[in-house]
Amino acid sequence: MEHSIRLAEPRDADDIWAILSPVFAGAETYAVPHDITREAALAYWLAPEKTCFVAGLEGRIAGTYYLRANQPGPGAHVANCGYISAPWGQGRGLARAMCAHSLEVARAAGFRAMQFNLVVSTNTRGILPARAAFHDFIEDVHTDVHKVVIKDGADGDHHRC
Repeated sequence: MEHSIRLAEPRDADDIWAILSPVFAGAETYAVPHDITREAALAYWLAPEKTCFVAGLEGRIAGTYYLRANQPGPGAHVANCGYISAPWGQGRGLARAMCAHSLEVARAAGFRAMQFNLVVSTNTRGILPARAAFHDFIEDVHTDVHKVVIKDGADGDHHRC
C-alpha cells in the first residue's frame, strides 16, 4: 500500500481537525479536554515547537503526526511524537509508515532517542505499530498507562528517560 507523508501546510487544517476531533472527543488516548475546540486542538497539534506531518492514502489525508523535543535543555536530544490515523485509514499500514517516517526524521534532526510519554494500555492500535516500527522497545507498566521509551542503539548509547 502506497503512503505519502509530507510536512503539514495551513491548507491541511480542515483535514487535520477531521482526524483529531473524534479522537480527542473520545477522551481515550490523548490527555486533552474531550470538548476541545477546533482552534485549541489545532493550536495544540500545530504548536510552534512541533513539526507536523500529514500522511496520505488514496490521495486523501488519512493521518497526522507531530515531532518535537520531549523536554527543553538537557532533554532536547530525546524526541517525542503523537500520531493519529483517520478511522477509514486504520488497518492499512498507515501508523507503521508514520512511525517509520518519524524515526527517520528524528534521526536526521539529530535526536538520539524517542520517548512516548503517555500511551494508554488499551490503545493497542497505538502500541502495536510502535512495536513493529521501532526496536529496543521498553515498557514501564503502571496501572493502565504505558510509559514507552524507544531507543536507537545505532551509536551504542543507552538513553534512559
